[in-house]
Amino acid sequence: MTCAIVVERDYDSTYIEMISQVFIFQEARRIARRSNCAKRRLGTVLVKNGVIISTGWNTCRCGGSPRNRKIKREDCLRIHLHNGKGYELAQAVHAEVSAILHIRKRRRAVDYEQCITTVVPTTTLIEKFLTEKERDLLRGATMYLSGHTYACDSCKQWCKLCGISDIIIEDGAA
Repeated sequence: MTCAIVVERDYDSTYIEMISQVFIFQEARRIARRSNCAKRRLGTVLVKNGVIISTGWNTCRCGGSPRNRKIKREDCLRIHLHNGKGYELAQAVHAEVSAILHIRKRRRAVDYEQCITTVVPTTTLIEKFLTEKERDLLRGATMYLSGHTYACDSCKQWCKLCGISDIIIEDGAA
């Protein structure tokens, strides 16, 4: 497996960073298995100061199905659409947003419904769903994404508004 990023430093510290990224991406792939999406399963891991602070996976509600039920390929309304299209059909919550919301344990299901992909993130929305303490915890964190080749514009905006410093995408994960 190739790591998404290797910071050039002396030999030992570069090696340590590579190992930690391998572990983090393994965790992101493991987390992605929780996704109920038939089209693509994504996993994210949020890390700050070398500690995992949150994880997330993508979910959808194709045809009004519950978020905790796996969607079959034949029931997926987006299965034949290009990536980035038809989010309104699935009422998707992306893995990146899920990880941000999971910073609080036992979050209400209604919170996820108000943060579907078609909702444009704003400072007001972030303040509605995250306490100041949660925003402080997210500020400066790095997000690791497995299962896709990019983060969409909406997810990038969520990360920017939350102060997440970097999004690192696993090579060859899509």
